[in-house]
Amino acid sequence: MRKSDLRKMYKAKRNLFSPQQVQNLSLSIRDHFFANVQLKQRSIHCFISIDKFNEVDTSMIIEKLFELKNPVGTSIMHYDSFTTSHVWINEQTQYELDKFEIPTPVNEKPARPDDFDIVIIPLLICDNDGNRVGYGKGIYDRFLSECKPECIKIGVCFFEPSESIDDLDAFDIPLNHLITPENYHTFS
Repeated sequence: MRKSDLRKMYKAKRNLFSPQQVQNLSLSIRDHFFANVQLKQRSIHCFISIDKFNEVDTSMIIEKLFELKNPVGTSIMHYDSFTTSHVWINEQTQYELDKFEIPTPVNEKPARPDDFDIVIIPLLICDNDGNRVGYGKGIYDRFLSECKPECIKIGVCFFEPSESIDDLDAFDIPLNHLITPENYHTFS
């Protein structure tokens, strides 16, 4: 199936979830994350969820990482260029909503893509080889291309992997792992 078709289908499916379903499914994803990911002395980059898109709620993961004293970073979107910059966050980080109502950290210390050992990645769906379908702007692929080669790429998604994606691009960077409410998948 083509990315555009998968994107449309899985956005519609995700939009059917109630806020309580999103929280329950996100809690299961959080539990799989901490049961399966080796975190000792690793720095983690995690996206800040966009509630209005019914994304996996990553706040539960971030809060637990703070408790465990893992260094945590996130992205700041630059809409004019569809690029990101990155900052370190902590329990005291203040957020402002940007023009698309995405919580954005303010006045935090800059981070570089190669600072991170693990990146937690948003997506709508991925295939059985870890190729992901996001929002279609290539933002995460650009970011991941700047990360160190050994960086572990973990997608979080409400849905199990689907059939193959027909229109992969040369710049698409696949996931190493996918966490769903039911499973922790590893891709070769």
